[in-house]
Amino acid sequence: MADGAEIIDSNRAIAEGKQVGVGEVYRTPYDPAGLVEVMELEPGECHGRRTAKVLYLLDHPDGYKRGEIGRYLVDELRPTLGLEFSRNFTKPGRNPFDEVEWEQRTIEIRNDKGNTIFLQTDVEVPTTWSQTATNIVTSKYFHGKPNTVQRDPLNRERYSAMN
Repeated sequence: MADGAEIIDSNRAIAEGKQVGVGEVYRTPYDPAGLVEVMELEPGECHGRRTAKVLYLLDHPDGYKRGEIGRYLVDELRPTLGLEFSRNFTKPGRNPFDEVEWEQRTIEIRNDKGNTIFLQTDVEVPTTWSQTATNIVTSKYFHGKPNTVQRDPLNRERYSAMN
């Protein structure tokens, strides 16, 4: 059935082993974030393949807008599997924390009189963090008496556990 889709009835078709139905939502073939609802399975063919009239459910930055009508080849529509997110900032098979540059810092927070109210040495943080961001995260996640097992060092393994 590689040459098209078999129409089961006016509301369902089988294309490449998968069923496509009127009123169901599918992912578009070339845009992983694109969603369409099948409005009608068209009786004709395009290059020997069945087509479906679809309603775009989301805006696309390079073209179609939500609510517009379009056409897709039935065998190119992909089922939705719940929420899907495209990868933007990480690489497959790599720990995202390995992609960040890290450095050791000493955190010292003082009160308005200049007295030290929080001190922690050898805190491992991303180099892009400001000192204020480092102070906030460190003071929030460090509990317990300094230099004891109750206050373990903040490092990239600990950041992973916080998420």
